[in-house]
Parts: sequence; structure tokens; C-alpha cells
Amino acid sequence: MEKSFAFKNIETGYTSTNVATKKGITSKTLILLALMLLSGIVTGYYLLVVLSGSGNASIFMGVLVASLFVSFIAALVGRWKRSAAKPASIIYSISEGIGLGAITTLFDLAVPGIGFAAAASVAGIFAVMLLLYHFNIIRPTRKFKSFLLGFGISLIIMVIVTSLMYRNISEFSPALVIGLESIFIAFGALSLIQNFGELDAVVSMGADKNEEWACALGLSITLAYIYIYVLRILYYIAMIFGDR
Repeated sequence: MEKSFAFKNIETGYTSTNVATKKGITSKTLILLALMLLSGIVTGYYLLVVLSGSGNASIFMGVLVASLFVSFIAALVGRWKRSAAKPASIIYSISEGIGLGAITTLFDLAVPGIGFAAAASVAGIFAVMLLLYHFNIIRPTRKFKSFLLGFGISLIIMVIVTSLMYRNISEFSPALVIGLESIFIAFGALSLIQNFGELDAVVSMGADKNEEWACALGLSITLAYIYIYVLRILYYIAMIFGDR
């Protein structure tokens, strides 16, 4: 199976008994998600302190902006330099959690409980896509990979065109906003299928055990992506029905 961008530098073919396993990848993915959740909770708490006027807003904003930059760099390093996959993965999870924690808190202030609903929805999407993959209903074939690549390029073009045509998202009709957000979620869900196939390939081909961190990082990136768009679409739906 050919590797996508997220798994490009994962080497396979090791003869050592110290090889990557599904259990190892799963445990490391849970560790990264737990770190993301913990840093998100801490960030959300401090954001509420800042909003109440008891905290330093400038410091908080500086940390928030820095975390978004650090998470992006850490993701690139973790995917391309396998020897740094473990520290890069941990740094990514903590810094990404800071950004997600701030975003979730702001959305939750507008729509109480939306963060939990988004997390539950992502878990549901993950479970459905895993079942579709497990029962061979959707497989990451060469044609599927080409379709996913074309899908991703189309999304980039769509973002550029809509950004040029509209100054802000409020100019979109509610139905169009929800439709666009659904497309982004669909791309993330299909990306999980590609991830599952590649993880199976990494394990079956005997990748070194250190590669478990790189694989876990790939899954964490996809799940964080889906979470952001699920959070957004739930917010727009709540706003639409809340106005009625």
C-alpha cells in the first residue's frame, strides 16, 4: 500500500522483534488524546479567568498564538523525522490542546455543552468509519487514494474561491454554511479510512516500534481536524434553530 503524506517517512521491513503493533499504536494514540484533553481543560479554565478580568489577557493571547504555530511545526517534524516522532507528538498534542481548549470554551459559552457533543460526535464518526473499514465496505485502494487527493485539492480551491468572493462567513446562507462544513467533515472521515489502511500496512510490514508514535500522531491530527469542523457545524445548527 502506498503511503500518504502523513505516513511518508515511516520505514518498514525491520526484522527485529521490537516492531510496531496495533496495541502499541492504540495506547500511544490514547496518550496523545489524553494530553490534548488535559491541556485543553487547563486552557479553558484559564480563559474563563481571563474573560472574568482576573487574568492577563495579553499573556494568554501570546501563548495561544504560539501554541498554534508550535503545533503546526511539531506535526510536520513528527511526520517527516521519525527519530523525533515521540517528542514532536507530545509537543503537538499539548499545543494543539491549548488551541482546541480555547476554541471549545468560546463555543461552549455561546452553546453550553457543545464541546461534549462535538467530542461524542467525533467518537461516533470514528466508530462508524472503523466498522466500514473492518467489514471491507470501504477500502483504501489506489483509486480511493486518488479520489481523496482530488477531494483535498478541491477543498483548498473551494476555500480560496469563497474567500475571494465573500468577506466573511455571515454572507453565506445557513444551508450553505452547513453544507460546506459537512463536506470538510466528510473529507476528515474518509481520511480515517486511509489512516486505518496505512496503520495495518505499517504493522504487517514490520515497522520499528518507534514508528508507533508517528502513526499515533497521524491519527491524532485527523481526529483534531474532524473535531474542529464538527464543533463548527454544531454551532451553526444551534444558531439556526436557536433563532426560531
